[in-house]
Amino acid sequence: MAAAGGGYMSDYDVFPLRTSEEYTKHNNTFLPNDGFFTVHSIVPGSNGSGIPCLMSGNTEEWEKMAFKIVENGAAHPKERMWSDMFALMDLRHQNLQKELFHWEDNVIPGQDVLLGKFWSKEDCPRTKNYQAVHFSHDAIFNGKTTNFNSKLNKEAGDNERANWNKINVRATIIQKWFFMW
Repeated sequence: MAAAGGGYMSDYDVFPLRTSEEYTKHNNTFLPNDGFFTVHSIVPGSNGSGIPCLMSGNTEEWEKMAFKIVENGAAHPKERMWSDMFALMDLRHQNLQKELFHWEDNVIPGQDVLLGKFWSKEDCPRTKNYQAVHFSHDAIFNGKTTNFNSKLNKEAGDNERANWNKINVRATIIQKWFFMW
């Protein structure tokens, strides 16, 4: 993102909840927090433990954070796997005053919108203050999808195998939710 001139970056399973007109005004001249690096999703109740599914920043901020994340990974050589998510979780301890990065909670977890029923007007306030929805593996695993009447729900019911099967048809579940929403 630093080489691209800054901006937003999201995981492939994060979907916007606003119109394209609302996002076009958010370019490098109008990034949130004046272009300061921002993590838009956090672990619930964590006080800033970032989930790097939606992030934004100007060129300088992306470069700064790229180096911080690599340095953080190098500081954990004995870890079998160290990701950008683990690095952001670790870096929050150095970020108590939000001088390294800003964090916000404006990405709703997918399980909070997979209600097991058809979306109604009464459900719309659930997404009102959010920019995006994150349909992570965990969200699909824990979300209620029985309203989609998919073959997997009929065959497997609500057991462990059904949850793993839901992950395999994640794209279909997401698509059906968006058409319903």
